Amino acid sequence: MKFPSLEWAEKLCNEINNIEVDEIRSWNWDILFILRNVKNNDMKFKVKIKAGKCLGVDEDGDADYIIEGDYNIWKSILLGELDLAVALLSGKLKLIKGDRLNLLRHIRAAVNIASIIRARGLTNDLEIM
Repeated sequence: MKFPSLEWAEKLCNEINNIEVDEIRSWNWDILFILRNVKNNDMKFKVKIKAGKCLGVDEDGDADYIIEGDYNIWKSILLGELDLAVALLSGKLKLIKGDRLNLLRHIRAAVNIASIIRARGLTNDLEIM
């Protein structure tokens, strides 16, 4: 499976639905992730979350939150080399749209989810572009 790809995003959605993290139950928003410089192109995917469950993914569209960053930054976060909170707070990832305070209030849950997903092997079979 390639990262980034819509197939990968759909698997991420399924993994989110299998995680029991109390903090995620308060999430009720769509997040559009923008990955810059993926083989000289950009890639986008939107994850729709309601009451902590992923309802699906799209390749684009408007969202409550839009977060963008260079592909290499996203890859480092995915592989556990860079902390998501550090990337957001240092400006390596940019919040283009959304309530920064609300996002930061929920960032620990996102970091925990990323750790659980890595532990479940979502990053083990990746073909990094």
